[in-house]
Amino acid sequence: MAEGNEDMTPVRFDCKHFNGNRPCSPHKNTGVHCLDCPEYDPVKTRILVIKLNAVGDVLRTAGIIPALQSKYPGAYITWITDPDAVPLLEMVPGIDRIWPHDGCLLERLLTEPFDLVLGLDNSRDSAALAYLSKGEKKMGFSLDDSGRLIPLSPVAETWFQMGLWDDLKRANRRTYQDILWDICELPKPTMPPDIVLSESLKTKAEAFAKKARITDAKPVIGFFSGTGKRWPQKTLSFPKQKELLRELAGYYPHGSIILFGGPDEAEQNDTLLAGVPSSVVNAGCHNSLPKFAALLNLVDVLITGDTLALHVGLALRKKIVAYFGPTAPWEVDLFGMGEKIIAPVDCIACYRTDCDKSPKCSDLVSISDIMAAVSSMVKTVSECSNDQ
Repeated sequence: MAEGNEDMTPVRFDCKHFNGNRPCSPHKNTGVHCLDCPEYDPVKTRILVIKLNAVGDVLRTAGIIPALQSKYPGAYITWITDPDAVPLLEMVPGIDRIWPHDGCLLERLLTEPFDLVLGLDNSRDSAALAYLSKGEKKMGFSLDDSGRLIPLSPVAETWFQMGLWDDLKRANRRTYQDILWDICELPKPTMPPDIVLSESLKTKAEAFAKKARITDAKPVIGFFSGTGKRWPQKTLSFPKQKELLRELAGYYPHGSIILFGGPDEAEQNDTLLAGVPSSVVNAGCHNSLPKFAALLNLVDVLITGDTLALHVGLALRKKIVAYFGPTAPWEVDLFGMGEKIIAPVDCIACYRTDCDKSPKCSDLVSISDIMAAVSSMVKTVSECSNDQ
């Protein structure tokens, strides 16, 4: 508690609601001052999470937030991430502050102490931030005094080694979350992330549903067609995508199919739509991440590769049908909310960005297997609706 002269109001600097340069939310809402505030919430543990990219990995890592709050009551959680991931993290409850990895970060990092620093990227950029941070205890990855990337525990060493050697990566059968929880020394069970949609986002999604005439459709099935430019082998070939959309439209004549994609899929999705039934509607490929999540919330079942869409779908507790080729299906936990379709190849989880094999793993993903999994998920959704 700081005190000045008689005209100064005492300030509780240790309160979670304290902003420093503007009124806190309790004061704005009710006019209350610190000494009489019923919402005083003292910070007991200051935690810094460093997870920069990719956006899907950042989101699935956010599943640790409830576990951190459980282990450290009164925690104040700051998260450093790349600017692209900020809009999505802003929808995750329990993160008190987000610092973009930008030009203003270093001043903040060097002047604020933390009780716990979690460096969760095994990359030099992230490890450098962990090294520079003023943390009483550090977990995950950092640098040593000579600037070399180092894991800070045996479990982090295991994850680090899997990033170096293909045979270790392919032999692993633990999920990302299981390893992550151990790196952070958190109580289990592991959890998917949570995101909360604002009312304005829900309104935009409802307007899209009304315009696309999918409000009363049953079921609503989403298909995310791409994986971006970095992992072209993750996605189904164009002929298979068209076959899948036609199968879905024919099998669910009273349903609606929503085609999703990112900016890299815009041209491809336009071509896809030209050759499939009109019950397939275009969600667009240039939505903001929050709007993309709101539109994805309209679906009952989502079909996707190992992409950001998968992790957003899990955060929204959607039924998932996920297909895998070059990435490790065993590391992805669907938390009982879906089924995995794994390409029948010996080289699964090769993590190659290009491939000279024919057929490729994505060509061997069976559309009939996807359709069977969708049917199973639709049945589950229907049974849940009838029980409510």
